[in-house]
Amino acid sequence: MQNQKKPDAAIAENAADYDELPYLTGAMNSTQPARLAAVAHLFGLTPKPVATARVLEIGCSLGGNVIPLAVRFPDAEFLGIDISPVQIDAARKRANDLGIKNCSFQCVSLTELGKTIGRFDYIICHGVYSWVPPHVQAAIFTVVAERLKPEGVAQVSFNVLPGWRAWQPFRDAALAMLPDKMPIGQKVTAALDLLNFIVAANGDDNYGYNSALKELSQRLKMHHAYYIGHEHLEDANNPTTFKDFVTKADAAGLAYLGDCNISTMTPRNMKPQVMQEVMRRTGGNLIAMEQMLDILTSRTFRNALLIKKDAASQVKRDLDLSRFDTLHFAAARDAEFKPTLNAAIVQLGAGLQAQIESPAGAQALKKVFDARPGTVSLATLLEGQLQAMEIRRIFAEMLLANALTPYSTPIPAASNLPEKPKAFWLAQQDAKAGAAYTANLSHNRFELTPLSAFLLARMDGKNTKTELVTELAAELVAGKLNFSADLQKKINAQNSSSEAKAFATEVIEALVGRALIEQPV
Repeated sequence: MQNQKKPDAAIAENAADYDELPYLTGAMNSTQPARLAAVAHLFGLTPKPVATARVLEIGCSLGGNVIPLAVRFPDAEFLGIDISPVQIDAARKRANDLGIKNCSFQCVSLTELGKTIGRFDYIICHGVYSWVPPHVQAAIFTVVAERLKPEGVAQVSFNVLPGWRAWQPFRDAALAMLPDKMPIGQKVTAALDLLNFIVAANGDDNYGYNSALKELSQRLKMHHAYYIGHEHLEDANNPTTFKDFVTKADAAGLAYLGDCNISTMTPRNMKPQVMQEVMRRTGGNLIAMEQMLDILTSRTFRNALLIKKDAASQVKRDLDLSRFDTLHFAAARDAEFKPTLNAAIVQLGAGLQAQIESPAGAQALKKVFDARPGTVSLATLLEGQLQAMEIRRIFAEMLLANALTPYSTPIPAASNLPEKPKAFWLAQQDAKAGAAYTANLSHNRFELTPLSAFLLARMDGKNTKTELVTELAAELVAGKLNFSADLQKKINAQNSSSEAKAFATEVIEALVGRALIEQPV
């Protein structure tokens, strides 16, 4: 087991696993500094503007998360570190091929990281803490505390107990039945085979952990081998309670600021009687309340934001609505705005909805939904408004309901297809290079298909949408691109240019909704 190995041997074996099965990390919205800065700003802090910040990513893998940030913010400085030579070499090659000068990479363990790298305004540590042994977990807190600037913000994600216990039987079964020294790639195949056997053998029985294993079996069908191997089957697998995480951070000189998603920090989205009982049991204490929420919601994962302990006295937990004015807001993808006779209703998913009774608030909110997937500055919406405070209140409610996401900088994504579409520069380059995935303007990973790559490579702002549709339709009719087998047969059988053009138009417009097309200046 991991805790029986010497620390240096544990790190070396961990690195070897990632060399054999690289983790194809892509852009992750929850890690982008503009989002971290917005949360810090709302809680009364003054974080460094992202455009000129220094950013460190711990466990950067192939650079899939940090390289898109470097492209978005060319005047900022980015450093990615990782223990896998294979992953770091790949990250360096990609940055060099793209000509990116403001992003560098180092192959180094956290336990050996020196002070020569300087200090940072933002530190990202996503997908590391729960997958390393205890002494490396301690090193994460030490490095963050030492390398974070006084006004800096760090994001550290981890698997959460007790919710994560639901998936533990899969790991336990794999460790019990598979050889200890089996290579990580083979282990994934063997573990999935074992999981499928257990689920099939138990049939419709849902006693014990069988129900959870059935659900996990379906979930894992949507994930790649690298995720399954490193998420579930690594030697080090250490989920933790929120309380324990905060306690250890505090001991290292760090303080908990909040979650990347502020709506998860409050019980207000629960039934009134449950919310009242949570408040009674926790006395309104932030840490105790969030720990209770983890238990009630079976939460399995967190994106915690940490700051220097010295900065904790500056934090203001009561949201000052005037601080919303400088932020940019994006509407959640799964939320729906529905105008009513008097104002509006916002469908929040899971059968929940919010009633907006203020006409001015509904009008302002509609503009944010109309701009999706881009953002709208609240300051712009408040210009000339007599109901400014009411609009701020509505936006605060929507933020806490998870219908809006705040950013310190705008997301320049188009909401409608421009006459001459221009794709995000990185997406253009990745499409031309034949990459498997890219990033969008919202800093989310986007899997490139033959159709999307064909279009993105040509979306340089010079070709009209009509020209793009015509060119793609010609490729479809000629059978040069792969897509739905039924549609392929339909188009080839009829040799229908109109059918192909209709489908090509749908594909192009879908790229707009995925935040891949820039808003015209």
